[in-house]
Amino acid sequence: MLASISLYLNSEPVKYTLLVLTIPFWWPFARAAWEELNESLADEGGLFGEEPDAEELAKLRLDMSRETPMVSDPWEQPAFGARGAAQAARELESDLNRARRGGFRNR
Repeated sequence: MLASISLYLNSEPVKYTLLVLTIPFWWPFARAAWEELNESLADEGGLFGEEPDAEELAKLRLDMSRETPMVSDPWEQPAFGARGAAQAARELESDLNRARRGGFRNR
């Protein structure tokens, strides 16, 4: 009797529940990728839009405010503290002294 009972577990609800519960993690990345794709195809009217005429195309190409959200900007270097400024001054001074002495071994 036990051999005839099928122990089939439907995993579909579990899959969809996990998908819905993880939306806060993957949704920002999906939205940024969608915006990047649509922005890259703006000259052709986007992914599903109509192709712009010559006047709209000229406006798009002149608009410098169109920036991609996925551009990486270098971080600003932190300001030197007292110890870091002193070390930088010593290095600069040693470089100047080495340049003053001359000779091929000191360069």
